[in-house]
Amino acid sequence: MTLLKSLTDFKFAKIVFPKNNDYSDWQYSNNLECSIDKALDYCLKYEMSYFLGSFRLNEYLLDNVSFSVERNKDNCVCFIIKMTDNLLLNNIDEIEFCIVELMRKAKGFDFAFCDNEAHLDDEKYSIYVQYLKEPCFVYNDWKIDGFTKR
Repeated sequence: MTLLKSLTDFKFAKIVFPKNNDYSDWQYSNNLECSIDKALDYCLKYEMSYFLGSFRLNEYLLDNVSFSVERNKDNCVCFIIKMTDNLLLNNIDEIEFCIVELMRKAKGFDFAFCDNEAHLDDEKYSIYVQYLKEPCFVYNDWKIDGFTKR
């Protein structure tokens, strides 16, 4: 399976990021197409950025997927992927595999997670990865749709 080919084209319906350090002025962009590397660069460069859009994982087109970057209280940088559960009703195993590969390739973060409607302050996530020397994954009892058991 050649996942990197499937993780190159993104179309973001909306991108929001701060234009200054005091977060008083925000930039809004619509319908931007970019590579995964550029999207992750945006996430790292513009803390509190928010990306909402669609992208293709293998043959699956996922809509209304969001990427964001946040810092926790310990100042660790977190990459967050949120998906609504109705996107994942078919082929959840394949989609979850692709998301894990995306998380495995992500660089510049302390940790990352993916879940349905996930928030930084939640205690548990479907998939959690801590970026050490090698990414260390933890999987919870449910899949990324929020209700399918592993």
